Amino acid sequence: MRAEVEVDLTHPATADMEATHRSVLEETAGLQALVDDLLLLARSDAGTPPVRRDEVAIDEIVRRQAARHRHHAVAIELSNVTAGRTLGDHTALDRAVGNLLDNAVRHATSQVQVAVTSDSSGVELTIADDGPGVPAADQSRVFDRFAQVDEARHDGGTGLGLAIVEDIVRRHSGSVTLDPDHHPGARFVVRLPPADGAAGPGS
Repeated sequence: MRAEVEVDLTHPATADMEATHRSVLEETAGLQALVDDLLLLARSDAGTPPVRRDEVAIDEIVRRQAARHRHHAVAIELSNVTAGRTLGDHTALDRAVGNLLDNAVRHATSQVQVAVTSDSSGVELTIADDGPGVPAADQSRVFDRFAQVDEARHDGGTGLGLAIVEDIVRRHSGSVTLDPDHHPGARFVVRLPPADGAAGPGS
């Protein structure tokens, strides 16, 4: 951003201010997202639990998040999404699902498959892409902060998206794992307590 502005100031006769404004605005949005991610993780490190404990429909979150990608070339298959409810912070869980779906769409070759099921033990969400997958050597650290996996899965991001997913799910007394047996592509499995009798977030 600094370089773009400095070039325009140094060479005003050839400056394209509209293009610079668009570029700087896009970069600023990226920086804001990065700061938001870092703040979320810092608050978690400080022991701040979810502030709400409402009934949350995971299937509704999935459908809303999938709608954001409706114009994307990658198809999102939702036929196996059924009702699933847990207790927690809707905003945080929405972010976790969004991060997983964004990750899958970025790396998919042509399709992402999403499923939501539930029973007395809780809610299970799976999101699978048909992309290059995660090499076995990187699977153990895929949820680490700033982790950069094999080049085939690296998209130039900050490496915080999956770390945030793991943090949010853990604070909701759940778990998120990478299925080591799924091929081709990557398949993430989230398990959350049921709305009836679910343990409180952060407990």
